[in-house]
Amino acid sequence: MSARRLAVAALALTLTVAAPRVQAAPAPRPHAVFTEGRSGQGQLRIERGVPVLTLRGTPREMGRQHGELLKDEIRTLYDDYLVAFVGGPAMARVASATASATLMTHVPDRFREEMEGLAEGAGLPMAAVVLAQAFLDLKKSVQCSTLAATGPAAADGEPLLARNLDFPSLGLAQRYSLVIVREPDRGPRTVTVGWPMLLGTLSGLSERGLALAMMEVYDGGTSTLSGMPYALLYRQTLEEATTVDEALAHLGRARRTTTNNVTLVDAAGGAAVAELSPERVAIRRPSQGVVMATNHFRAEPHRHGEACPRYARLRRDARERARPYTAADLEGLLAEVALGRDNLQAMILMPRARALRLAIGRAPAAAGPYVLLDRGLLFGQPRPSPPRSDTAAPAR
Repeated sequence: MSARRLAVAALALTLTVAAPRVQAAPAPRPHAVFTEGRSGQGQLRIERGVPVLTLRGTPREMGRQHGELLKDEIRTLYDDYLVAFVGGPAMARVASATASATLMTHVPDRFREEMEGLAEGAGLPMAAVVLAQAFLDLKKSVQCSTLAATGPAAADGEPLLARNLDFPSLGLAQRYSLVIVREPDRGPRTVTVGWPMLLGTLSGLSERGLALAMMEVYDGGTSTLSGMPYALLYRQTLEEATTVDEALAHLGRARRTTTNNVTLVDAAGGAAVAELSPERVAIRRPSQGVVMATNHFRAEPHRHGEACPRYARLRRDARERARPYTAADLEGLLAEVALGRDNLQAMILMPRARALRLAIGRAPAAAGPYVLLDRGLLFGQPRPSPPRSDTAAPAR
């Protein structure tokens, strides 16, 4: 790497290890409310008050549909949120250059083609799209809480993954959450709960029956720019794995950029928390059908033992509970551990039913109301799965 690129990378790493603070955003300008529309095979519709963006076709076609249908929202989020989040226009240029020289060299062709299509559809420079995929690796700010209930801990035997996403809103982000359904010409359909312009997955579900939710970890461990942006890695995991064990194997083989917890639940009732760092993966399995996570490592050799009131509340509830969890029980628990105005999304992912209960659009989101998005709405008719001949390698 050139001396210039090394200097730029060093600046980005100082962002990575900084405290989770962001520059104050300018007053948001008037913006378009999500409006139903079509672009090619893509469609934006409002379902039960929830904006659902469905993208179909090749990666470039899906990116172009995304950009064209959400052009106004993307522009507002980039100008009024993302640039402020990373520290202003000058730092946005530095961060984008850093990501292009490092993180983006690890991105699969299909994701790069989707990014190019999004830039074309939205009329944005590629540098802006790059920054939107990489900013989470350059500056930590995601908090979040999860609890997975399976087997005897889940009512009616339906595996459940409860998830709060807590993230600085800058007075803006809570209004822009949406559901993105991808129906690629090759590979399984997936659902991501996210925002316009973000192509990766922080919370998601696949038609094969795998649910995933990530949390950042702030204690113990290093960060590196030698890997693809982590949100894209987690989307790739949803697309390529069917079971929790396959997902763990995929994450174990991957180049990981930073310290994260990832909670995984599959349709067969498998569940785990993967504690990830660039150097290693530690795995926690359910105890009596329940496993939870927040923003600290809890398994050896990662364990640091930091206190977290949210984790303590989740663990106490699991220990004292005398009956299996229902979705309503978990919604009440999410409301208790939500981080106020930073609680931008709350959801219950149901991988066996291929459905989710979702609360978005206001903060705290966990106060509700929740909307059920069922299998038919998210995935339509099941598609036949291609034959699977590969065997996943064990996680390291």
